[in-house]
Amino acid sequence: MRVIGRITGFKISEIIFMRINKTALFLFPSGIRLFFLSSYYTYFKALGRNKTIEYEAKKKVYKEQLKINLSPKILLDRHSFVVFEKEFEHADVYDHLLSISKPLNEIL
Repeated sequence: MRVIGRITGFKISEIIFMRINKTALFLFPSGIRLFFLSSYYTYFKALGRNKTIEYEAKKKVYKEQLKINLSPKILLDRHSFVVFEKEFEHADVYDHLLSISKPLNEIL
């Protein structure tokens, strides 16, 4: 949802949590270390990929995802509601996408 929202000109403004999942709460103490290490390993591995993308841009995006992945509220929540905030107007979305990526015909 975060990626689709970003592509269409929105950003996450808030995540609303509803209630704790009891099974996740029970498994949390035993699995958090493995999940933490796995998430950081993936983060650093992703930063090393795709040398054509600016390092700071990758770092910003992957750090946002890492923060979401390691949030105890998200890991323990049964239901969440994501509130998006408009970041770009409809006409500016295409220009923004071109500024952060290459058009498909240039890639092929």
